[in-house]
Amino acid sequence: MSENTLNAFLGETPIGQFRRTNDGSIIFQYHDSYRWSQSPTPISLSMPITAAEYSGDIPRNFLEALVPESPQARDEAMRLHHARSTSAFDLLQAIGFDATGALRLSADPHLPIDDDSLIPISDSQIANRLRAAAPTGIQSASVDEHWSIAGQQGKIALRNRNGSWFSTTGIARTTHIIKPGIPTLPHQAFNEHITMRIVEAMGIPVAHTSFHIFDGVPAIISERYDRIVSANGTVTALHQEDFTQALGIPSSLKYEEHNGPTSNAYAEMLRKHGLPGQAESNIRAFTDGILASYLVGATDSHAKNYSLLLDGASVRLAPLYDLASVFPYLGHGKQIINATLAMNIGGRRDLLQLRRKHLERFAQRMGLDEESVILRFHTLVDRLPEAFDSTVQPAHDVIASIGAQEFIDSYRKRIMMVYDDAMSWMASRKGQ
Repeated sequence: MSENTLNAFLGETPIGQFRRTNDGSIIFQYHDSYRWSQSPTPISLSMPITAAEYSGDIPRNFLEALVPESPQARDEAMRLHHARSTSAFDLLQAIGFDATGALRLSADPHLPIDDDSLIPISDSQIANRLRAAAPTGIQSASVDEHWSIAGQQGKIALRNRNGSWFSTTGIARTTHIIKPGIPTLPHQAFNEHITMRIVEAMGIPVAHTSFHIFDGVPAIISERYDRIVSANGTVTALHQEDFTQALGIPSSLKYEEHNGPTSNAYAEMLRKHGLPGQAESNIRAFTDGILASYLVGATDSHAKNYSLLLDGASVRLAPLYDLASVFPYLGHGKQIINATLAMNIGGRRDLLQLRRKHLERFAQRMGLDEESVILRFHTLVDRLPEAFDSTVQPAHDVIASIGAQEFIDSYRKRIMMVYDDAMSWMASRKGQ
């Protein structure tokens, strides 16, 4: 075991090693045995399988994308797990056993395969951890847990077995991510859950979510799509990475407006990878995600909110996740809300200002037929009101219990504004 090595595994298979040099540089290299195995899965599209070493920004950016962005979360993880620093390399030596996708990271070249206990955890205990996570965006864990999830929001990761919750120790895999929402935005956890369900009702694959109140703390529960649970309870992890990792860029460039890549740069990436036929499917699925985000006012769909599932040479766009709408908050109070999209659509990112010419330009940049994209947008618009109502109506009792009726009314009002605006210009001859 060395403080300057970080061994990488996909599942229980050793695939390579990250090394930190004396000057702080990060190097990654695949093991020869893995390179020559049958249909090996790359750790990242930014680091294809080769005998050469990867150095510079790409391996560092890859690791940084596996840990929380919040400085408070990193400080807490360092304190709790006695890591040497808040660098991703040092943190992952302590909490890398259950990283994103199938990835496991360890300072030791051998995983502690017998260390995988599940500890029952009650709703009140979950609530206490969510209360701790919400204000500062920390990942609320115990000293024996070794999972790491990226992002700004506070969260916890747990295993669910037959309806009961467990914290995981050692190398045991988590199956669900639970978030209390953003404290400064009313009903934010419910917002994310209901927005995800609306988009699903429009026919777009999303991560499965539910809404639950843990001893007075409302939270969204996301079922991890990178985990498969067998009938006997065995958990298998699927490998994935987000778009920043796939391009080898830092998380600080996740926003297009902060000099990050544009949507067409991601389309170019998707076109270069995957099995025959996957590129077109992935680009259209990505296009659906951008169009749906516009329609429901999910303005924060940046590059870390899109991911890829990797399996050998196969590359598939992951289900959408972390979709929450800005619509319920517009026009309320003095709080400044960002009402522009994280990714532009044909040069336009303002809500209620999308027109045919923007969709045509967007289609060109994505390398898709213009009329097919316009037709797809029309289809999604047609589905929008019914998707909203069919999602909200069954949640009537929950909405009443949390006092969110005004919130929902505001949400629907703006959904219908988007719908009416789109139907108006699409009905005109030019729709410019």
